[in-house]
Amino acid sequence: RRLQMFAVAARVFAVPEDRAPACALLHAYAERAAALVRDASADAILHYRHDGRLCLGVYDYGLLVAGDDAAPSGVGAGVAAMPHELVQEEEAPEISILDLYEREPYL
Repeated sequence: RRLQMFAVAARVFAVPEDRAPACALLHAYAERAAALVRDASADAILHYRHDGRLCLGVYDYGLLVAGDDAAPSGVGAGVAAMPHELVQEEEAPEISILDLYEREPYL
């Protein structure tokens, strides 16, 4: 039996100092996360980077289903399409569940 495989993407956005764009960034995440399909999830983490900037990390996890051509659409990709400053981006298009737990120990 084959292990379950996942597509993983991590995107970190700078939270704007102005209130309206900061709220728009958080709203963009929340709105997209609420509309996720059953085989996908997204985490968001507010944190300060080493340079002192407040950032929102969006971490997408999508179950890859045999026979499907594409992974579930992630929240971070939708937020990245908006005019928010993308600070960091990393993708793992196919990772086993064992590697996922090793990579993301809090899951």
